[in-house]
Amino acid sequence: MRAGQALRAQLFPLYLPGLVFSTAWAGLQLAVPLFALGRGATAAQTGVILALFELGSLAASAPGGALVARSSPRTASALGAIVLGVTIAVASTLPGIVAFAAAVFAMGVARGLWEVSRLAYARYSAQGPDRGRVLAALGGVHRLGSVLGPGAAGLIAAAGGVPLALRVVAGAMVVAGVVTALLMRDTGMASRDRADERRSSLRGVVRSHWRDLLRNGGPIMILMLVRTSRRLLLPVWGELELELDEDAIGLAVSVSWAVDLALVYVGGVVSDRFGRRIASTTALLVMSLGLLLLPLAGSYALLLLIAGLMGAGNGFSSGLVMTMGADLAPRGQSGRFLGIWRLLADVGAASGPLAIGGAARLLSLAAAGPATGVIGLVGAGLFLFVARETGASADQEPDAGRQGPAGSAG
Repeated sequence: MRAGQALRAQLFPLYLPGLVFSTAWAGLQLAVPLFALGRGATAAQTGVILALFELGSLAASAPGGALVARSSPRTASALGAIVLGVTIAVASTLPGIVAFAAAVFAMGVARGLWEVSRLAYARYSAQGPDRGRVLAALGGVHRLGSVLGPGAAGLIAAAGGVPLALRVVAGAMVVAGVVTALLMRDTGMASRDRADERRSSLRGVVRSHWRDLLRNGGPIMILMLVRTSRRLLLPVWGELELELDEDAIGLAVSVSWAVDLALVYVGGVVSDRFGRRIASTTALLVMSLGLLLLPLAGSYALLLLIAGLMGAGNGFSSGLVMTMGADLAPRGQSGRFLGIWRLLADVGAASGPLAIGGAARLLSLAAAGPATGVIGLVGAGLFLFVARETGASADQEPDAGRQGPAGSAG
């Protein structure tokens, strides 16, 4: 199948509901802190509430993979989006901060189920030499939603209030779930795969595939750490070191995302033609270079250049976490494997702010960027010399020798 055909085949099952979901999710990221502050939460309490998004997603990764294994990617994906929409609608009526915080955690859980189930679907539906481009484009859809969502939610909140914005977001999530249920097909999964998925066990998957989880999962955690560090360091540096106003900081972040979005498909082509390791190594080297240069950003023009450099690196990595996970996921065990894979990625993402905060506290803010850049260089080395290649000339069906279900694997 040519790349264009492969992309068109995913337009309705993956890209359309993905755009609706990612736009709504980005709008939710704006509405939740505004709602919490409006209910009397302090800045510190609002930060804790936002962290519950990631904690909920983290908690859902492995159980979500088990649910996918026992049902189907379509069922789990639609369920995650619809449950998320209902949870948001209920949360918009809650008067207390504690109950709202619990609802935010539940939102994170539902989102984690959505992510794992769609990755499981991609494992079977996006196969062959175009998988990198298909999932890079999905990463681009997520980025586009991140651009559209906050502005739309802000306009709705300004016109009708934050609770209304939350209800609109809730409706969009339900639409994403219904569209997924109607348009996603459980293609590529044979009846034997379904039976093996149901018989698989978490312990069996770890026992059978711990080498891949260690060799490739470790570098993936570093990639996610560096990605989240970029999102935190750019606005913090602009405000604390350059004393820029919100508009100037927003423009710098927008420049970074614009370059990122422009290179999404290029990253997919590199991934498919030259391999996942080359794409991952390139992405980490470019992002790490930007982080190492951040202390030199003594002017707004230099900050814009470095923001663009970091965006270029992140664009090269579009869809790589999904692609490598789909490459490695064994037939008949993919649900549980991808739950673990997503857990590793979530841990890496959650570690980014912690690494920045620790470096800034122990050293200085100026040292936090280079310290994270060094971690990124270590990750690049691990991708190049330790991680197993899963694309290009490598066999994209690593389980071609096909084992039995994870619970009975030898």
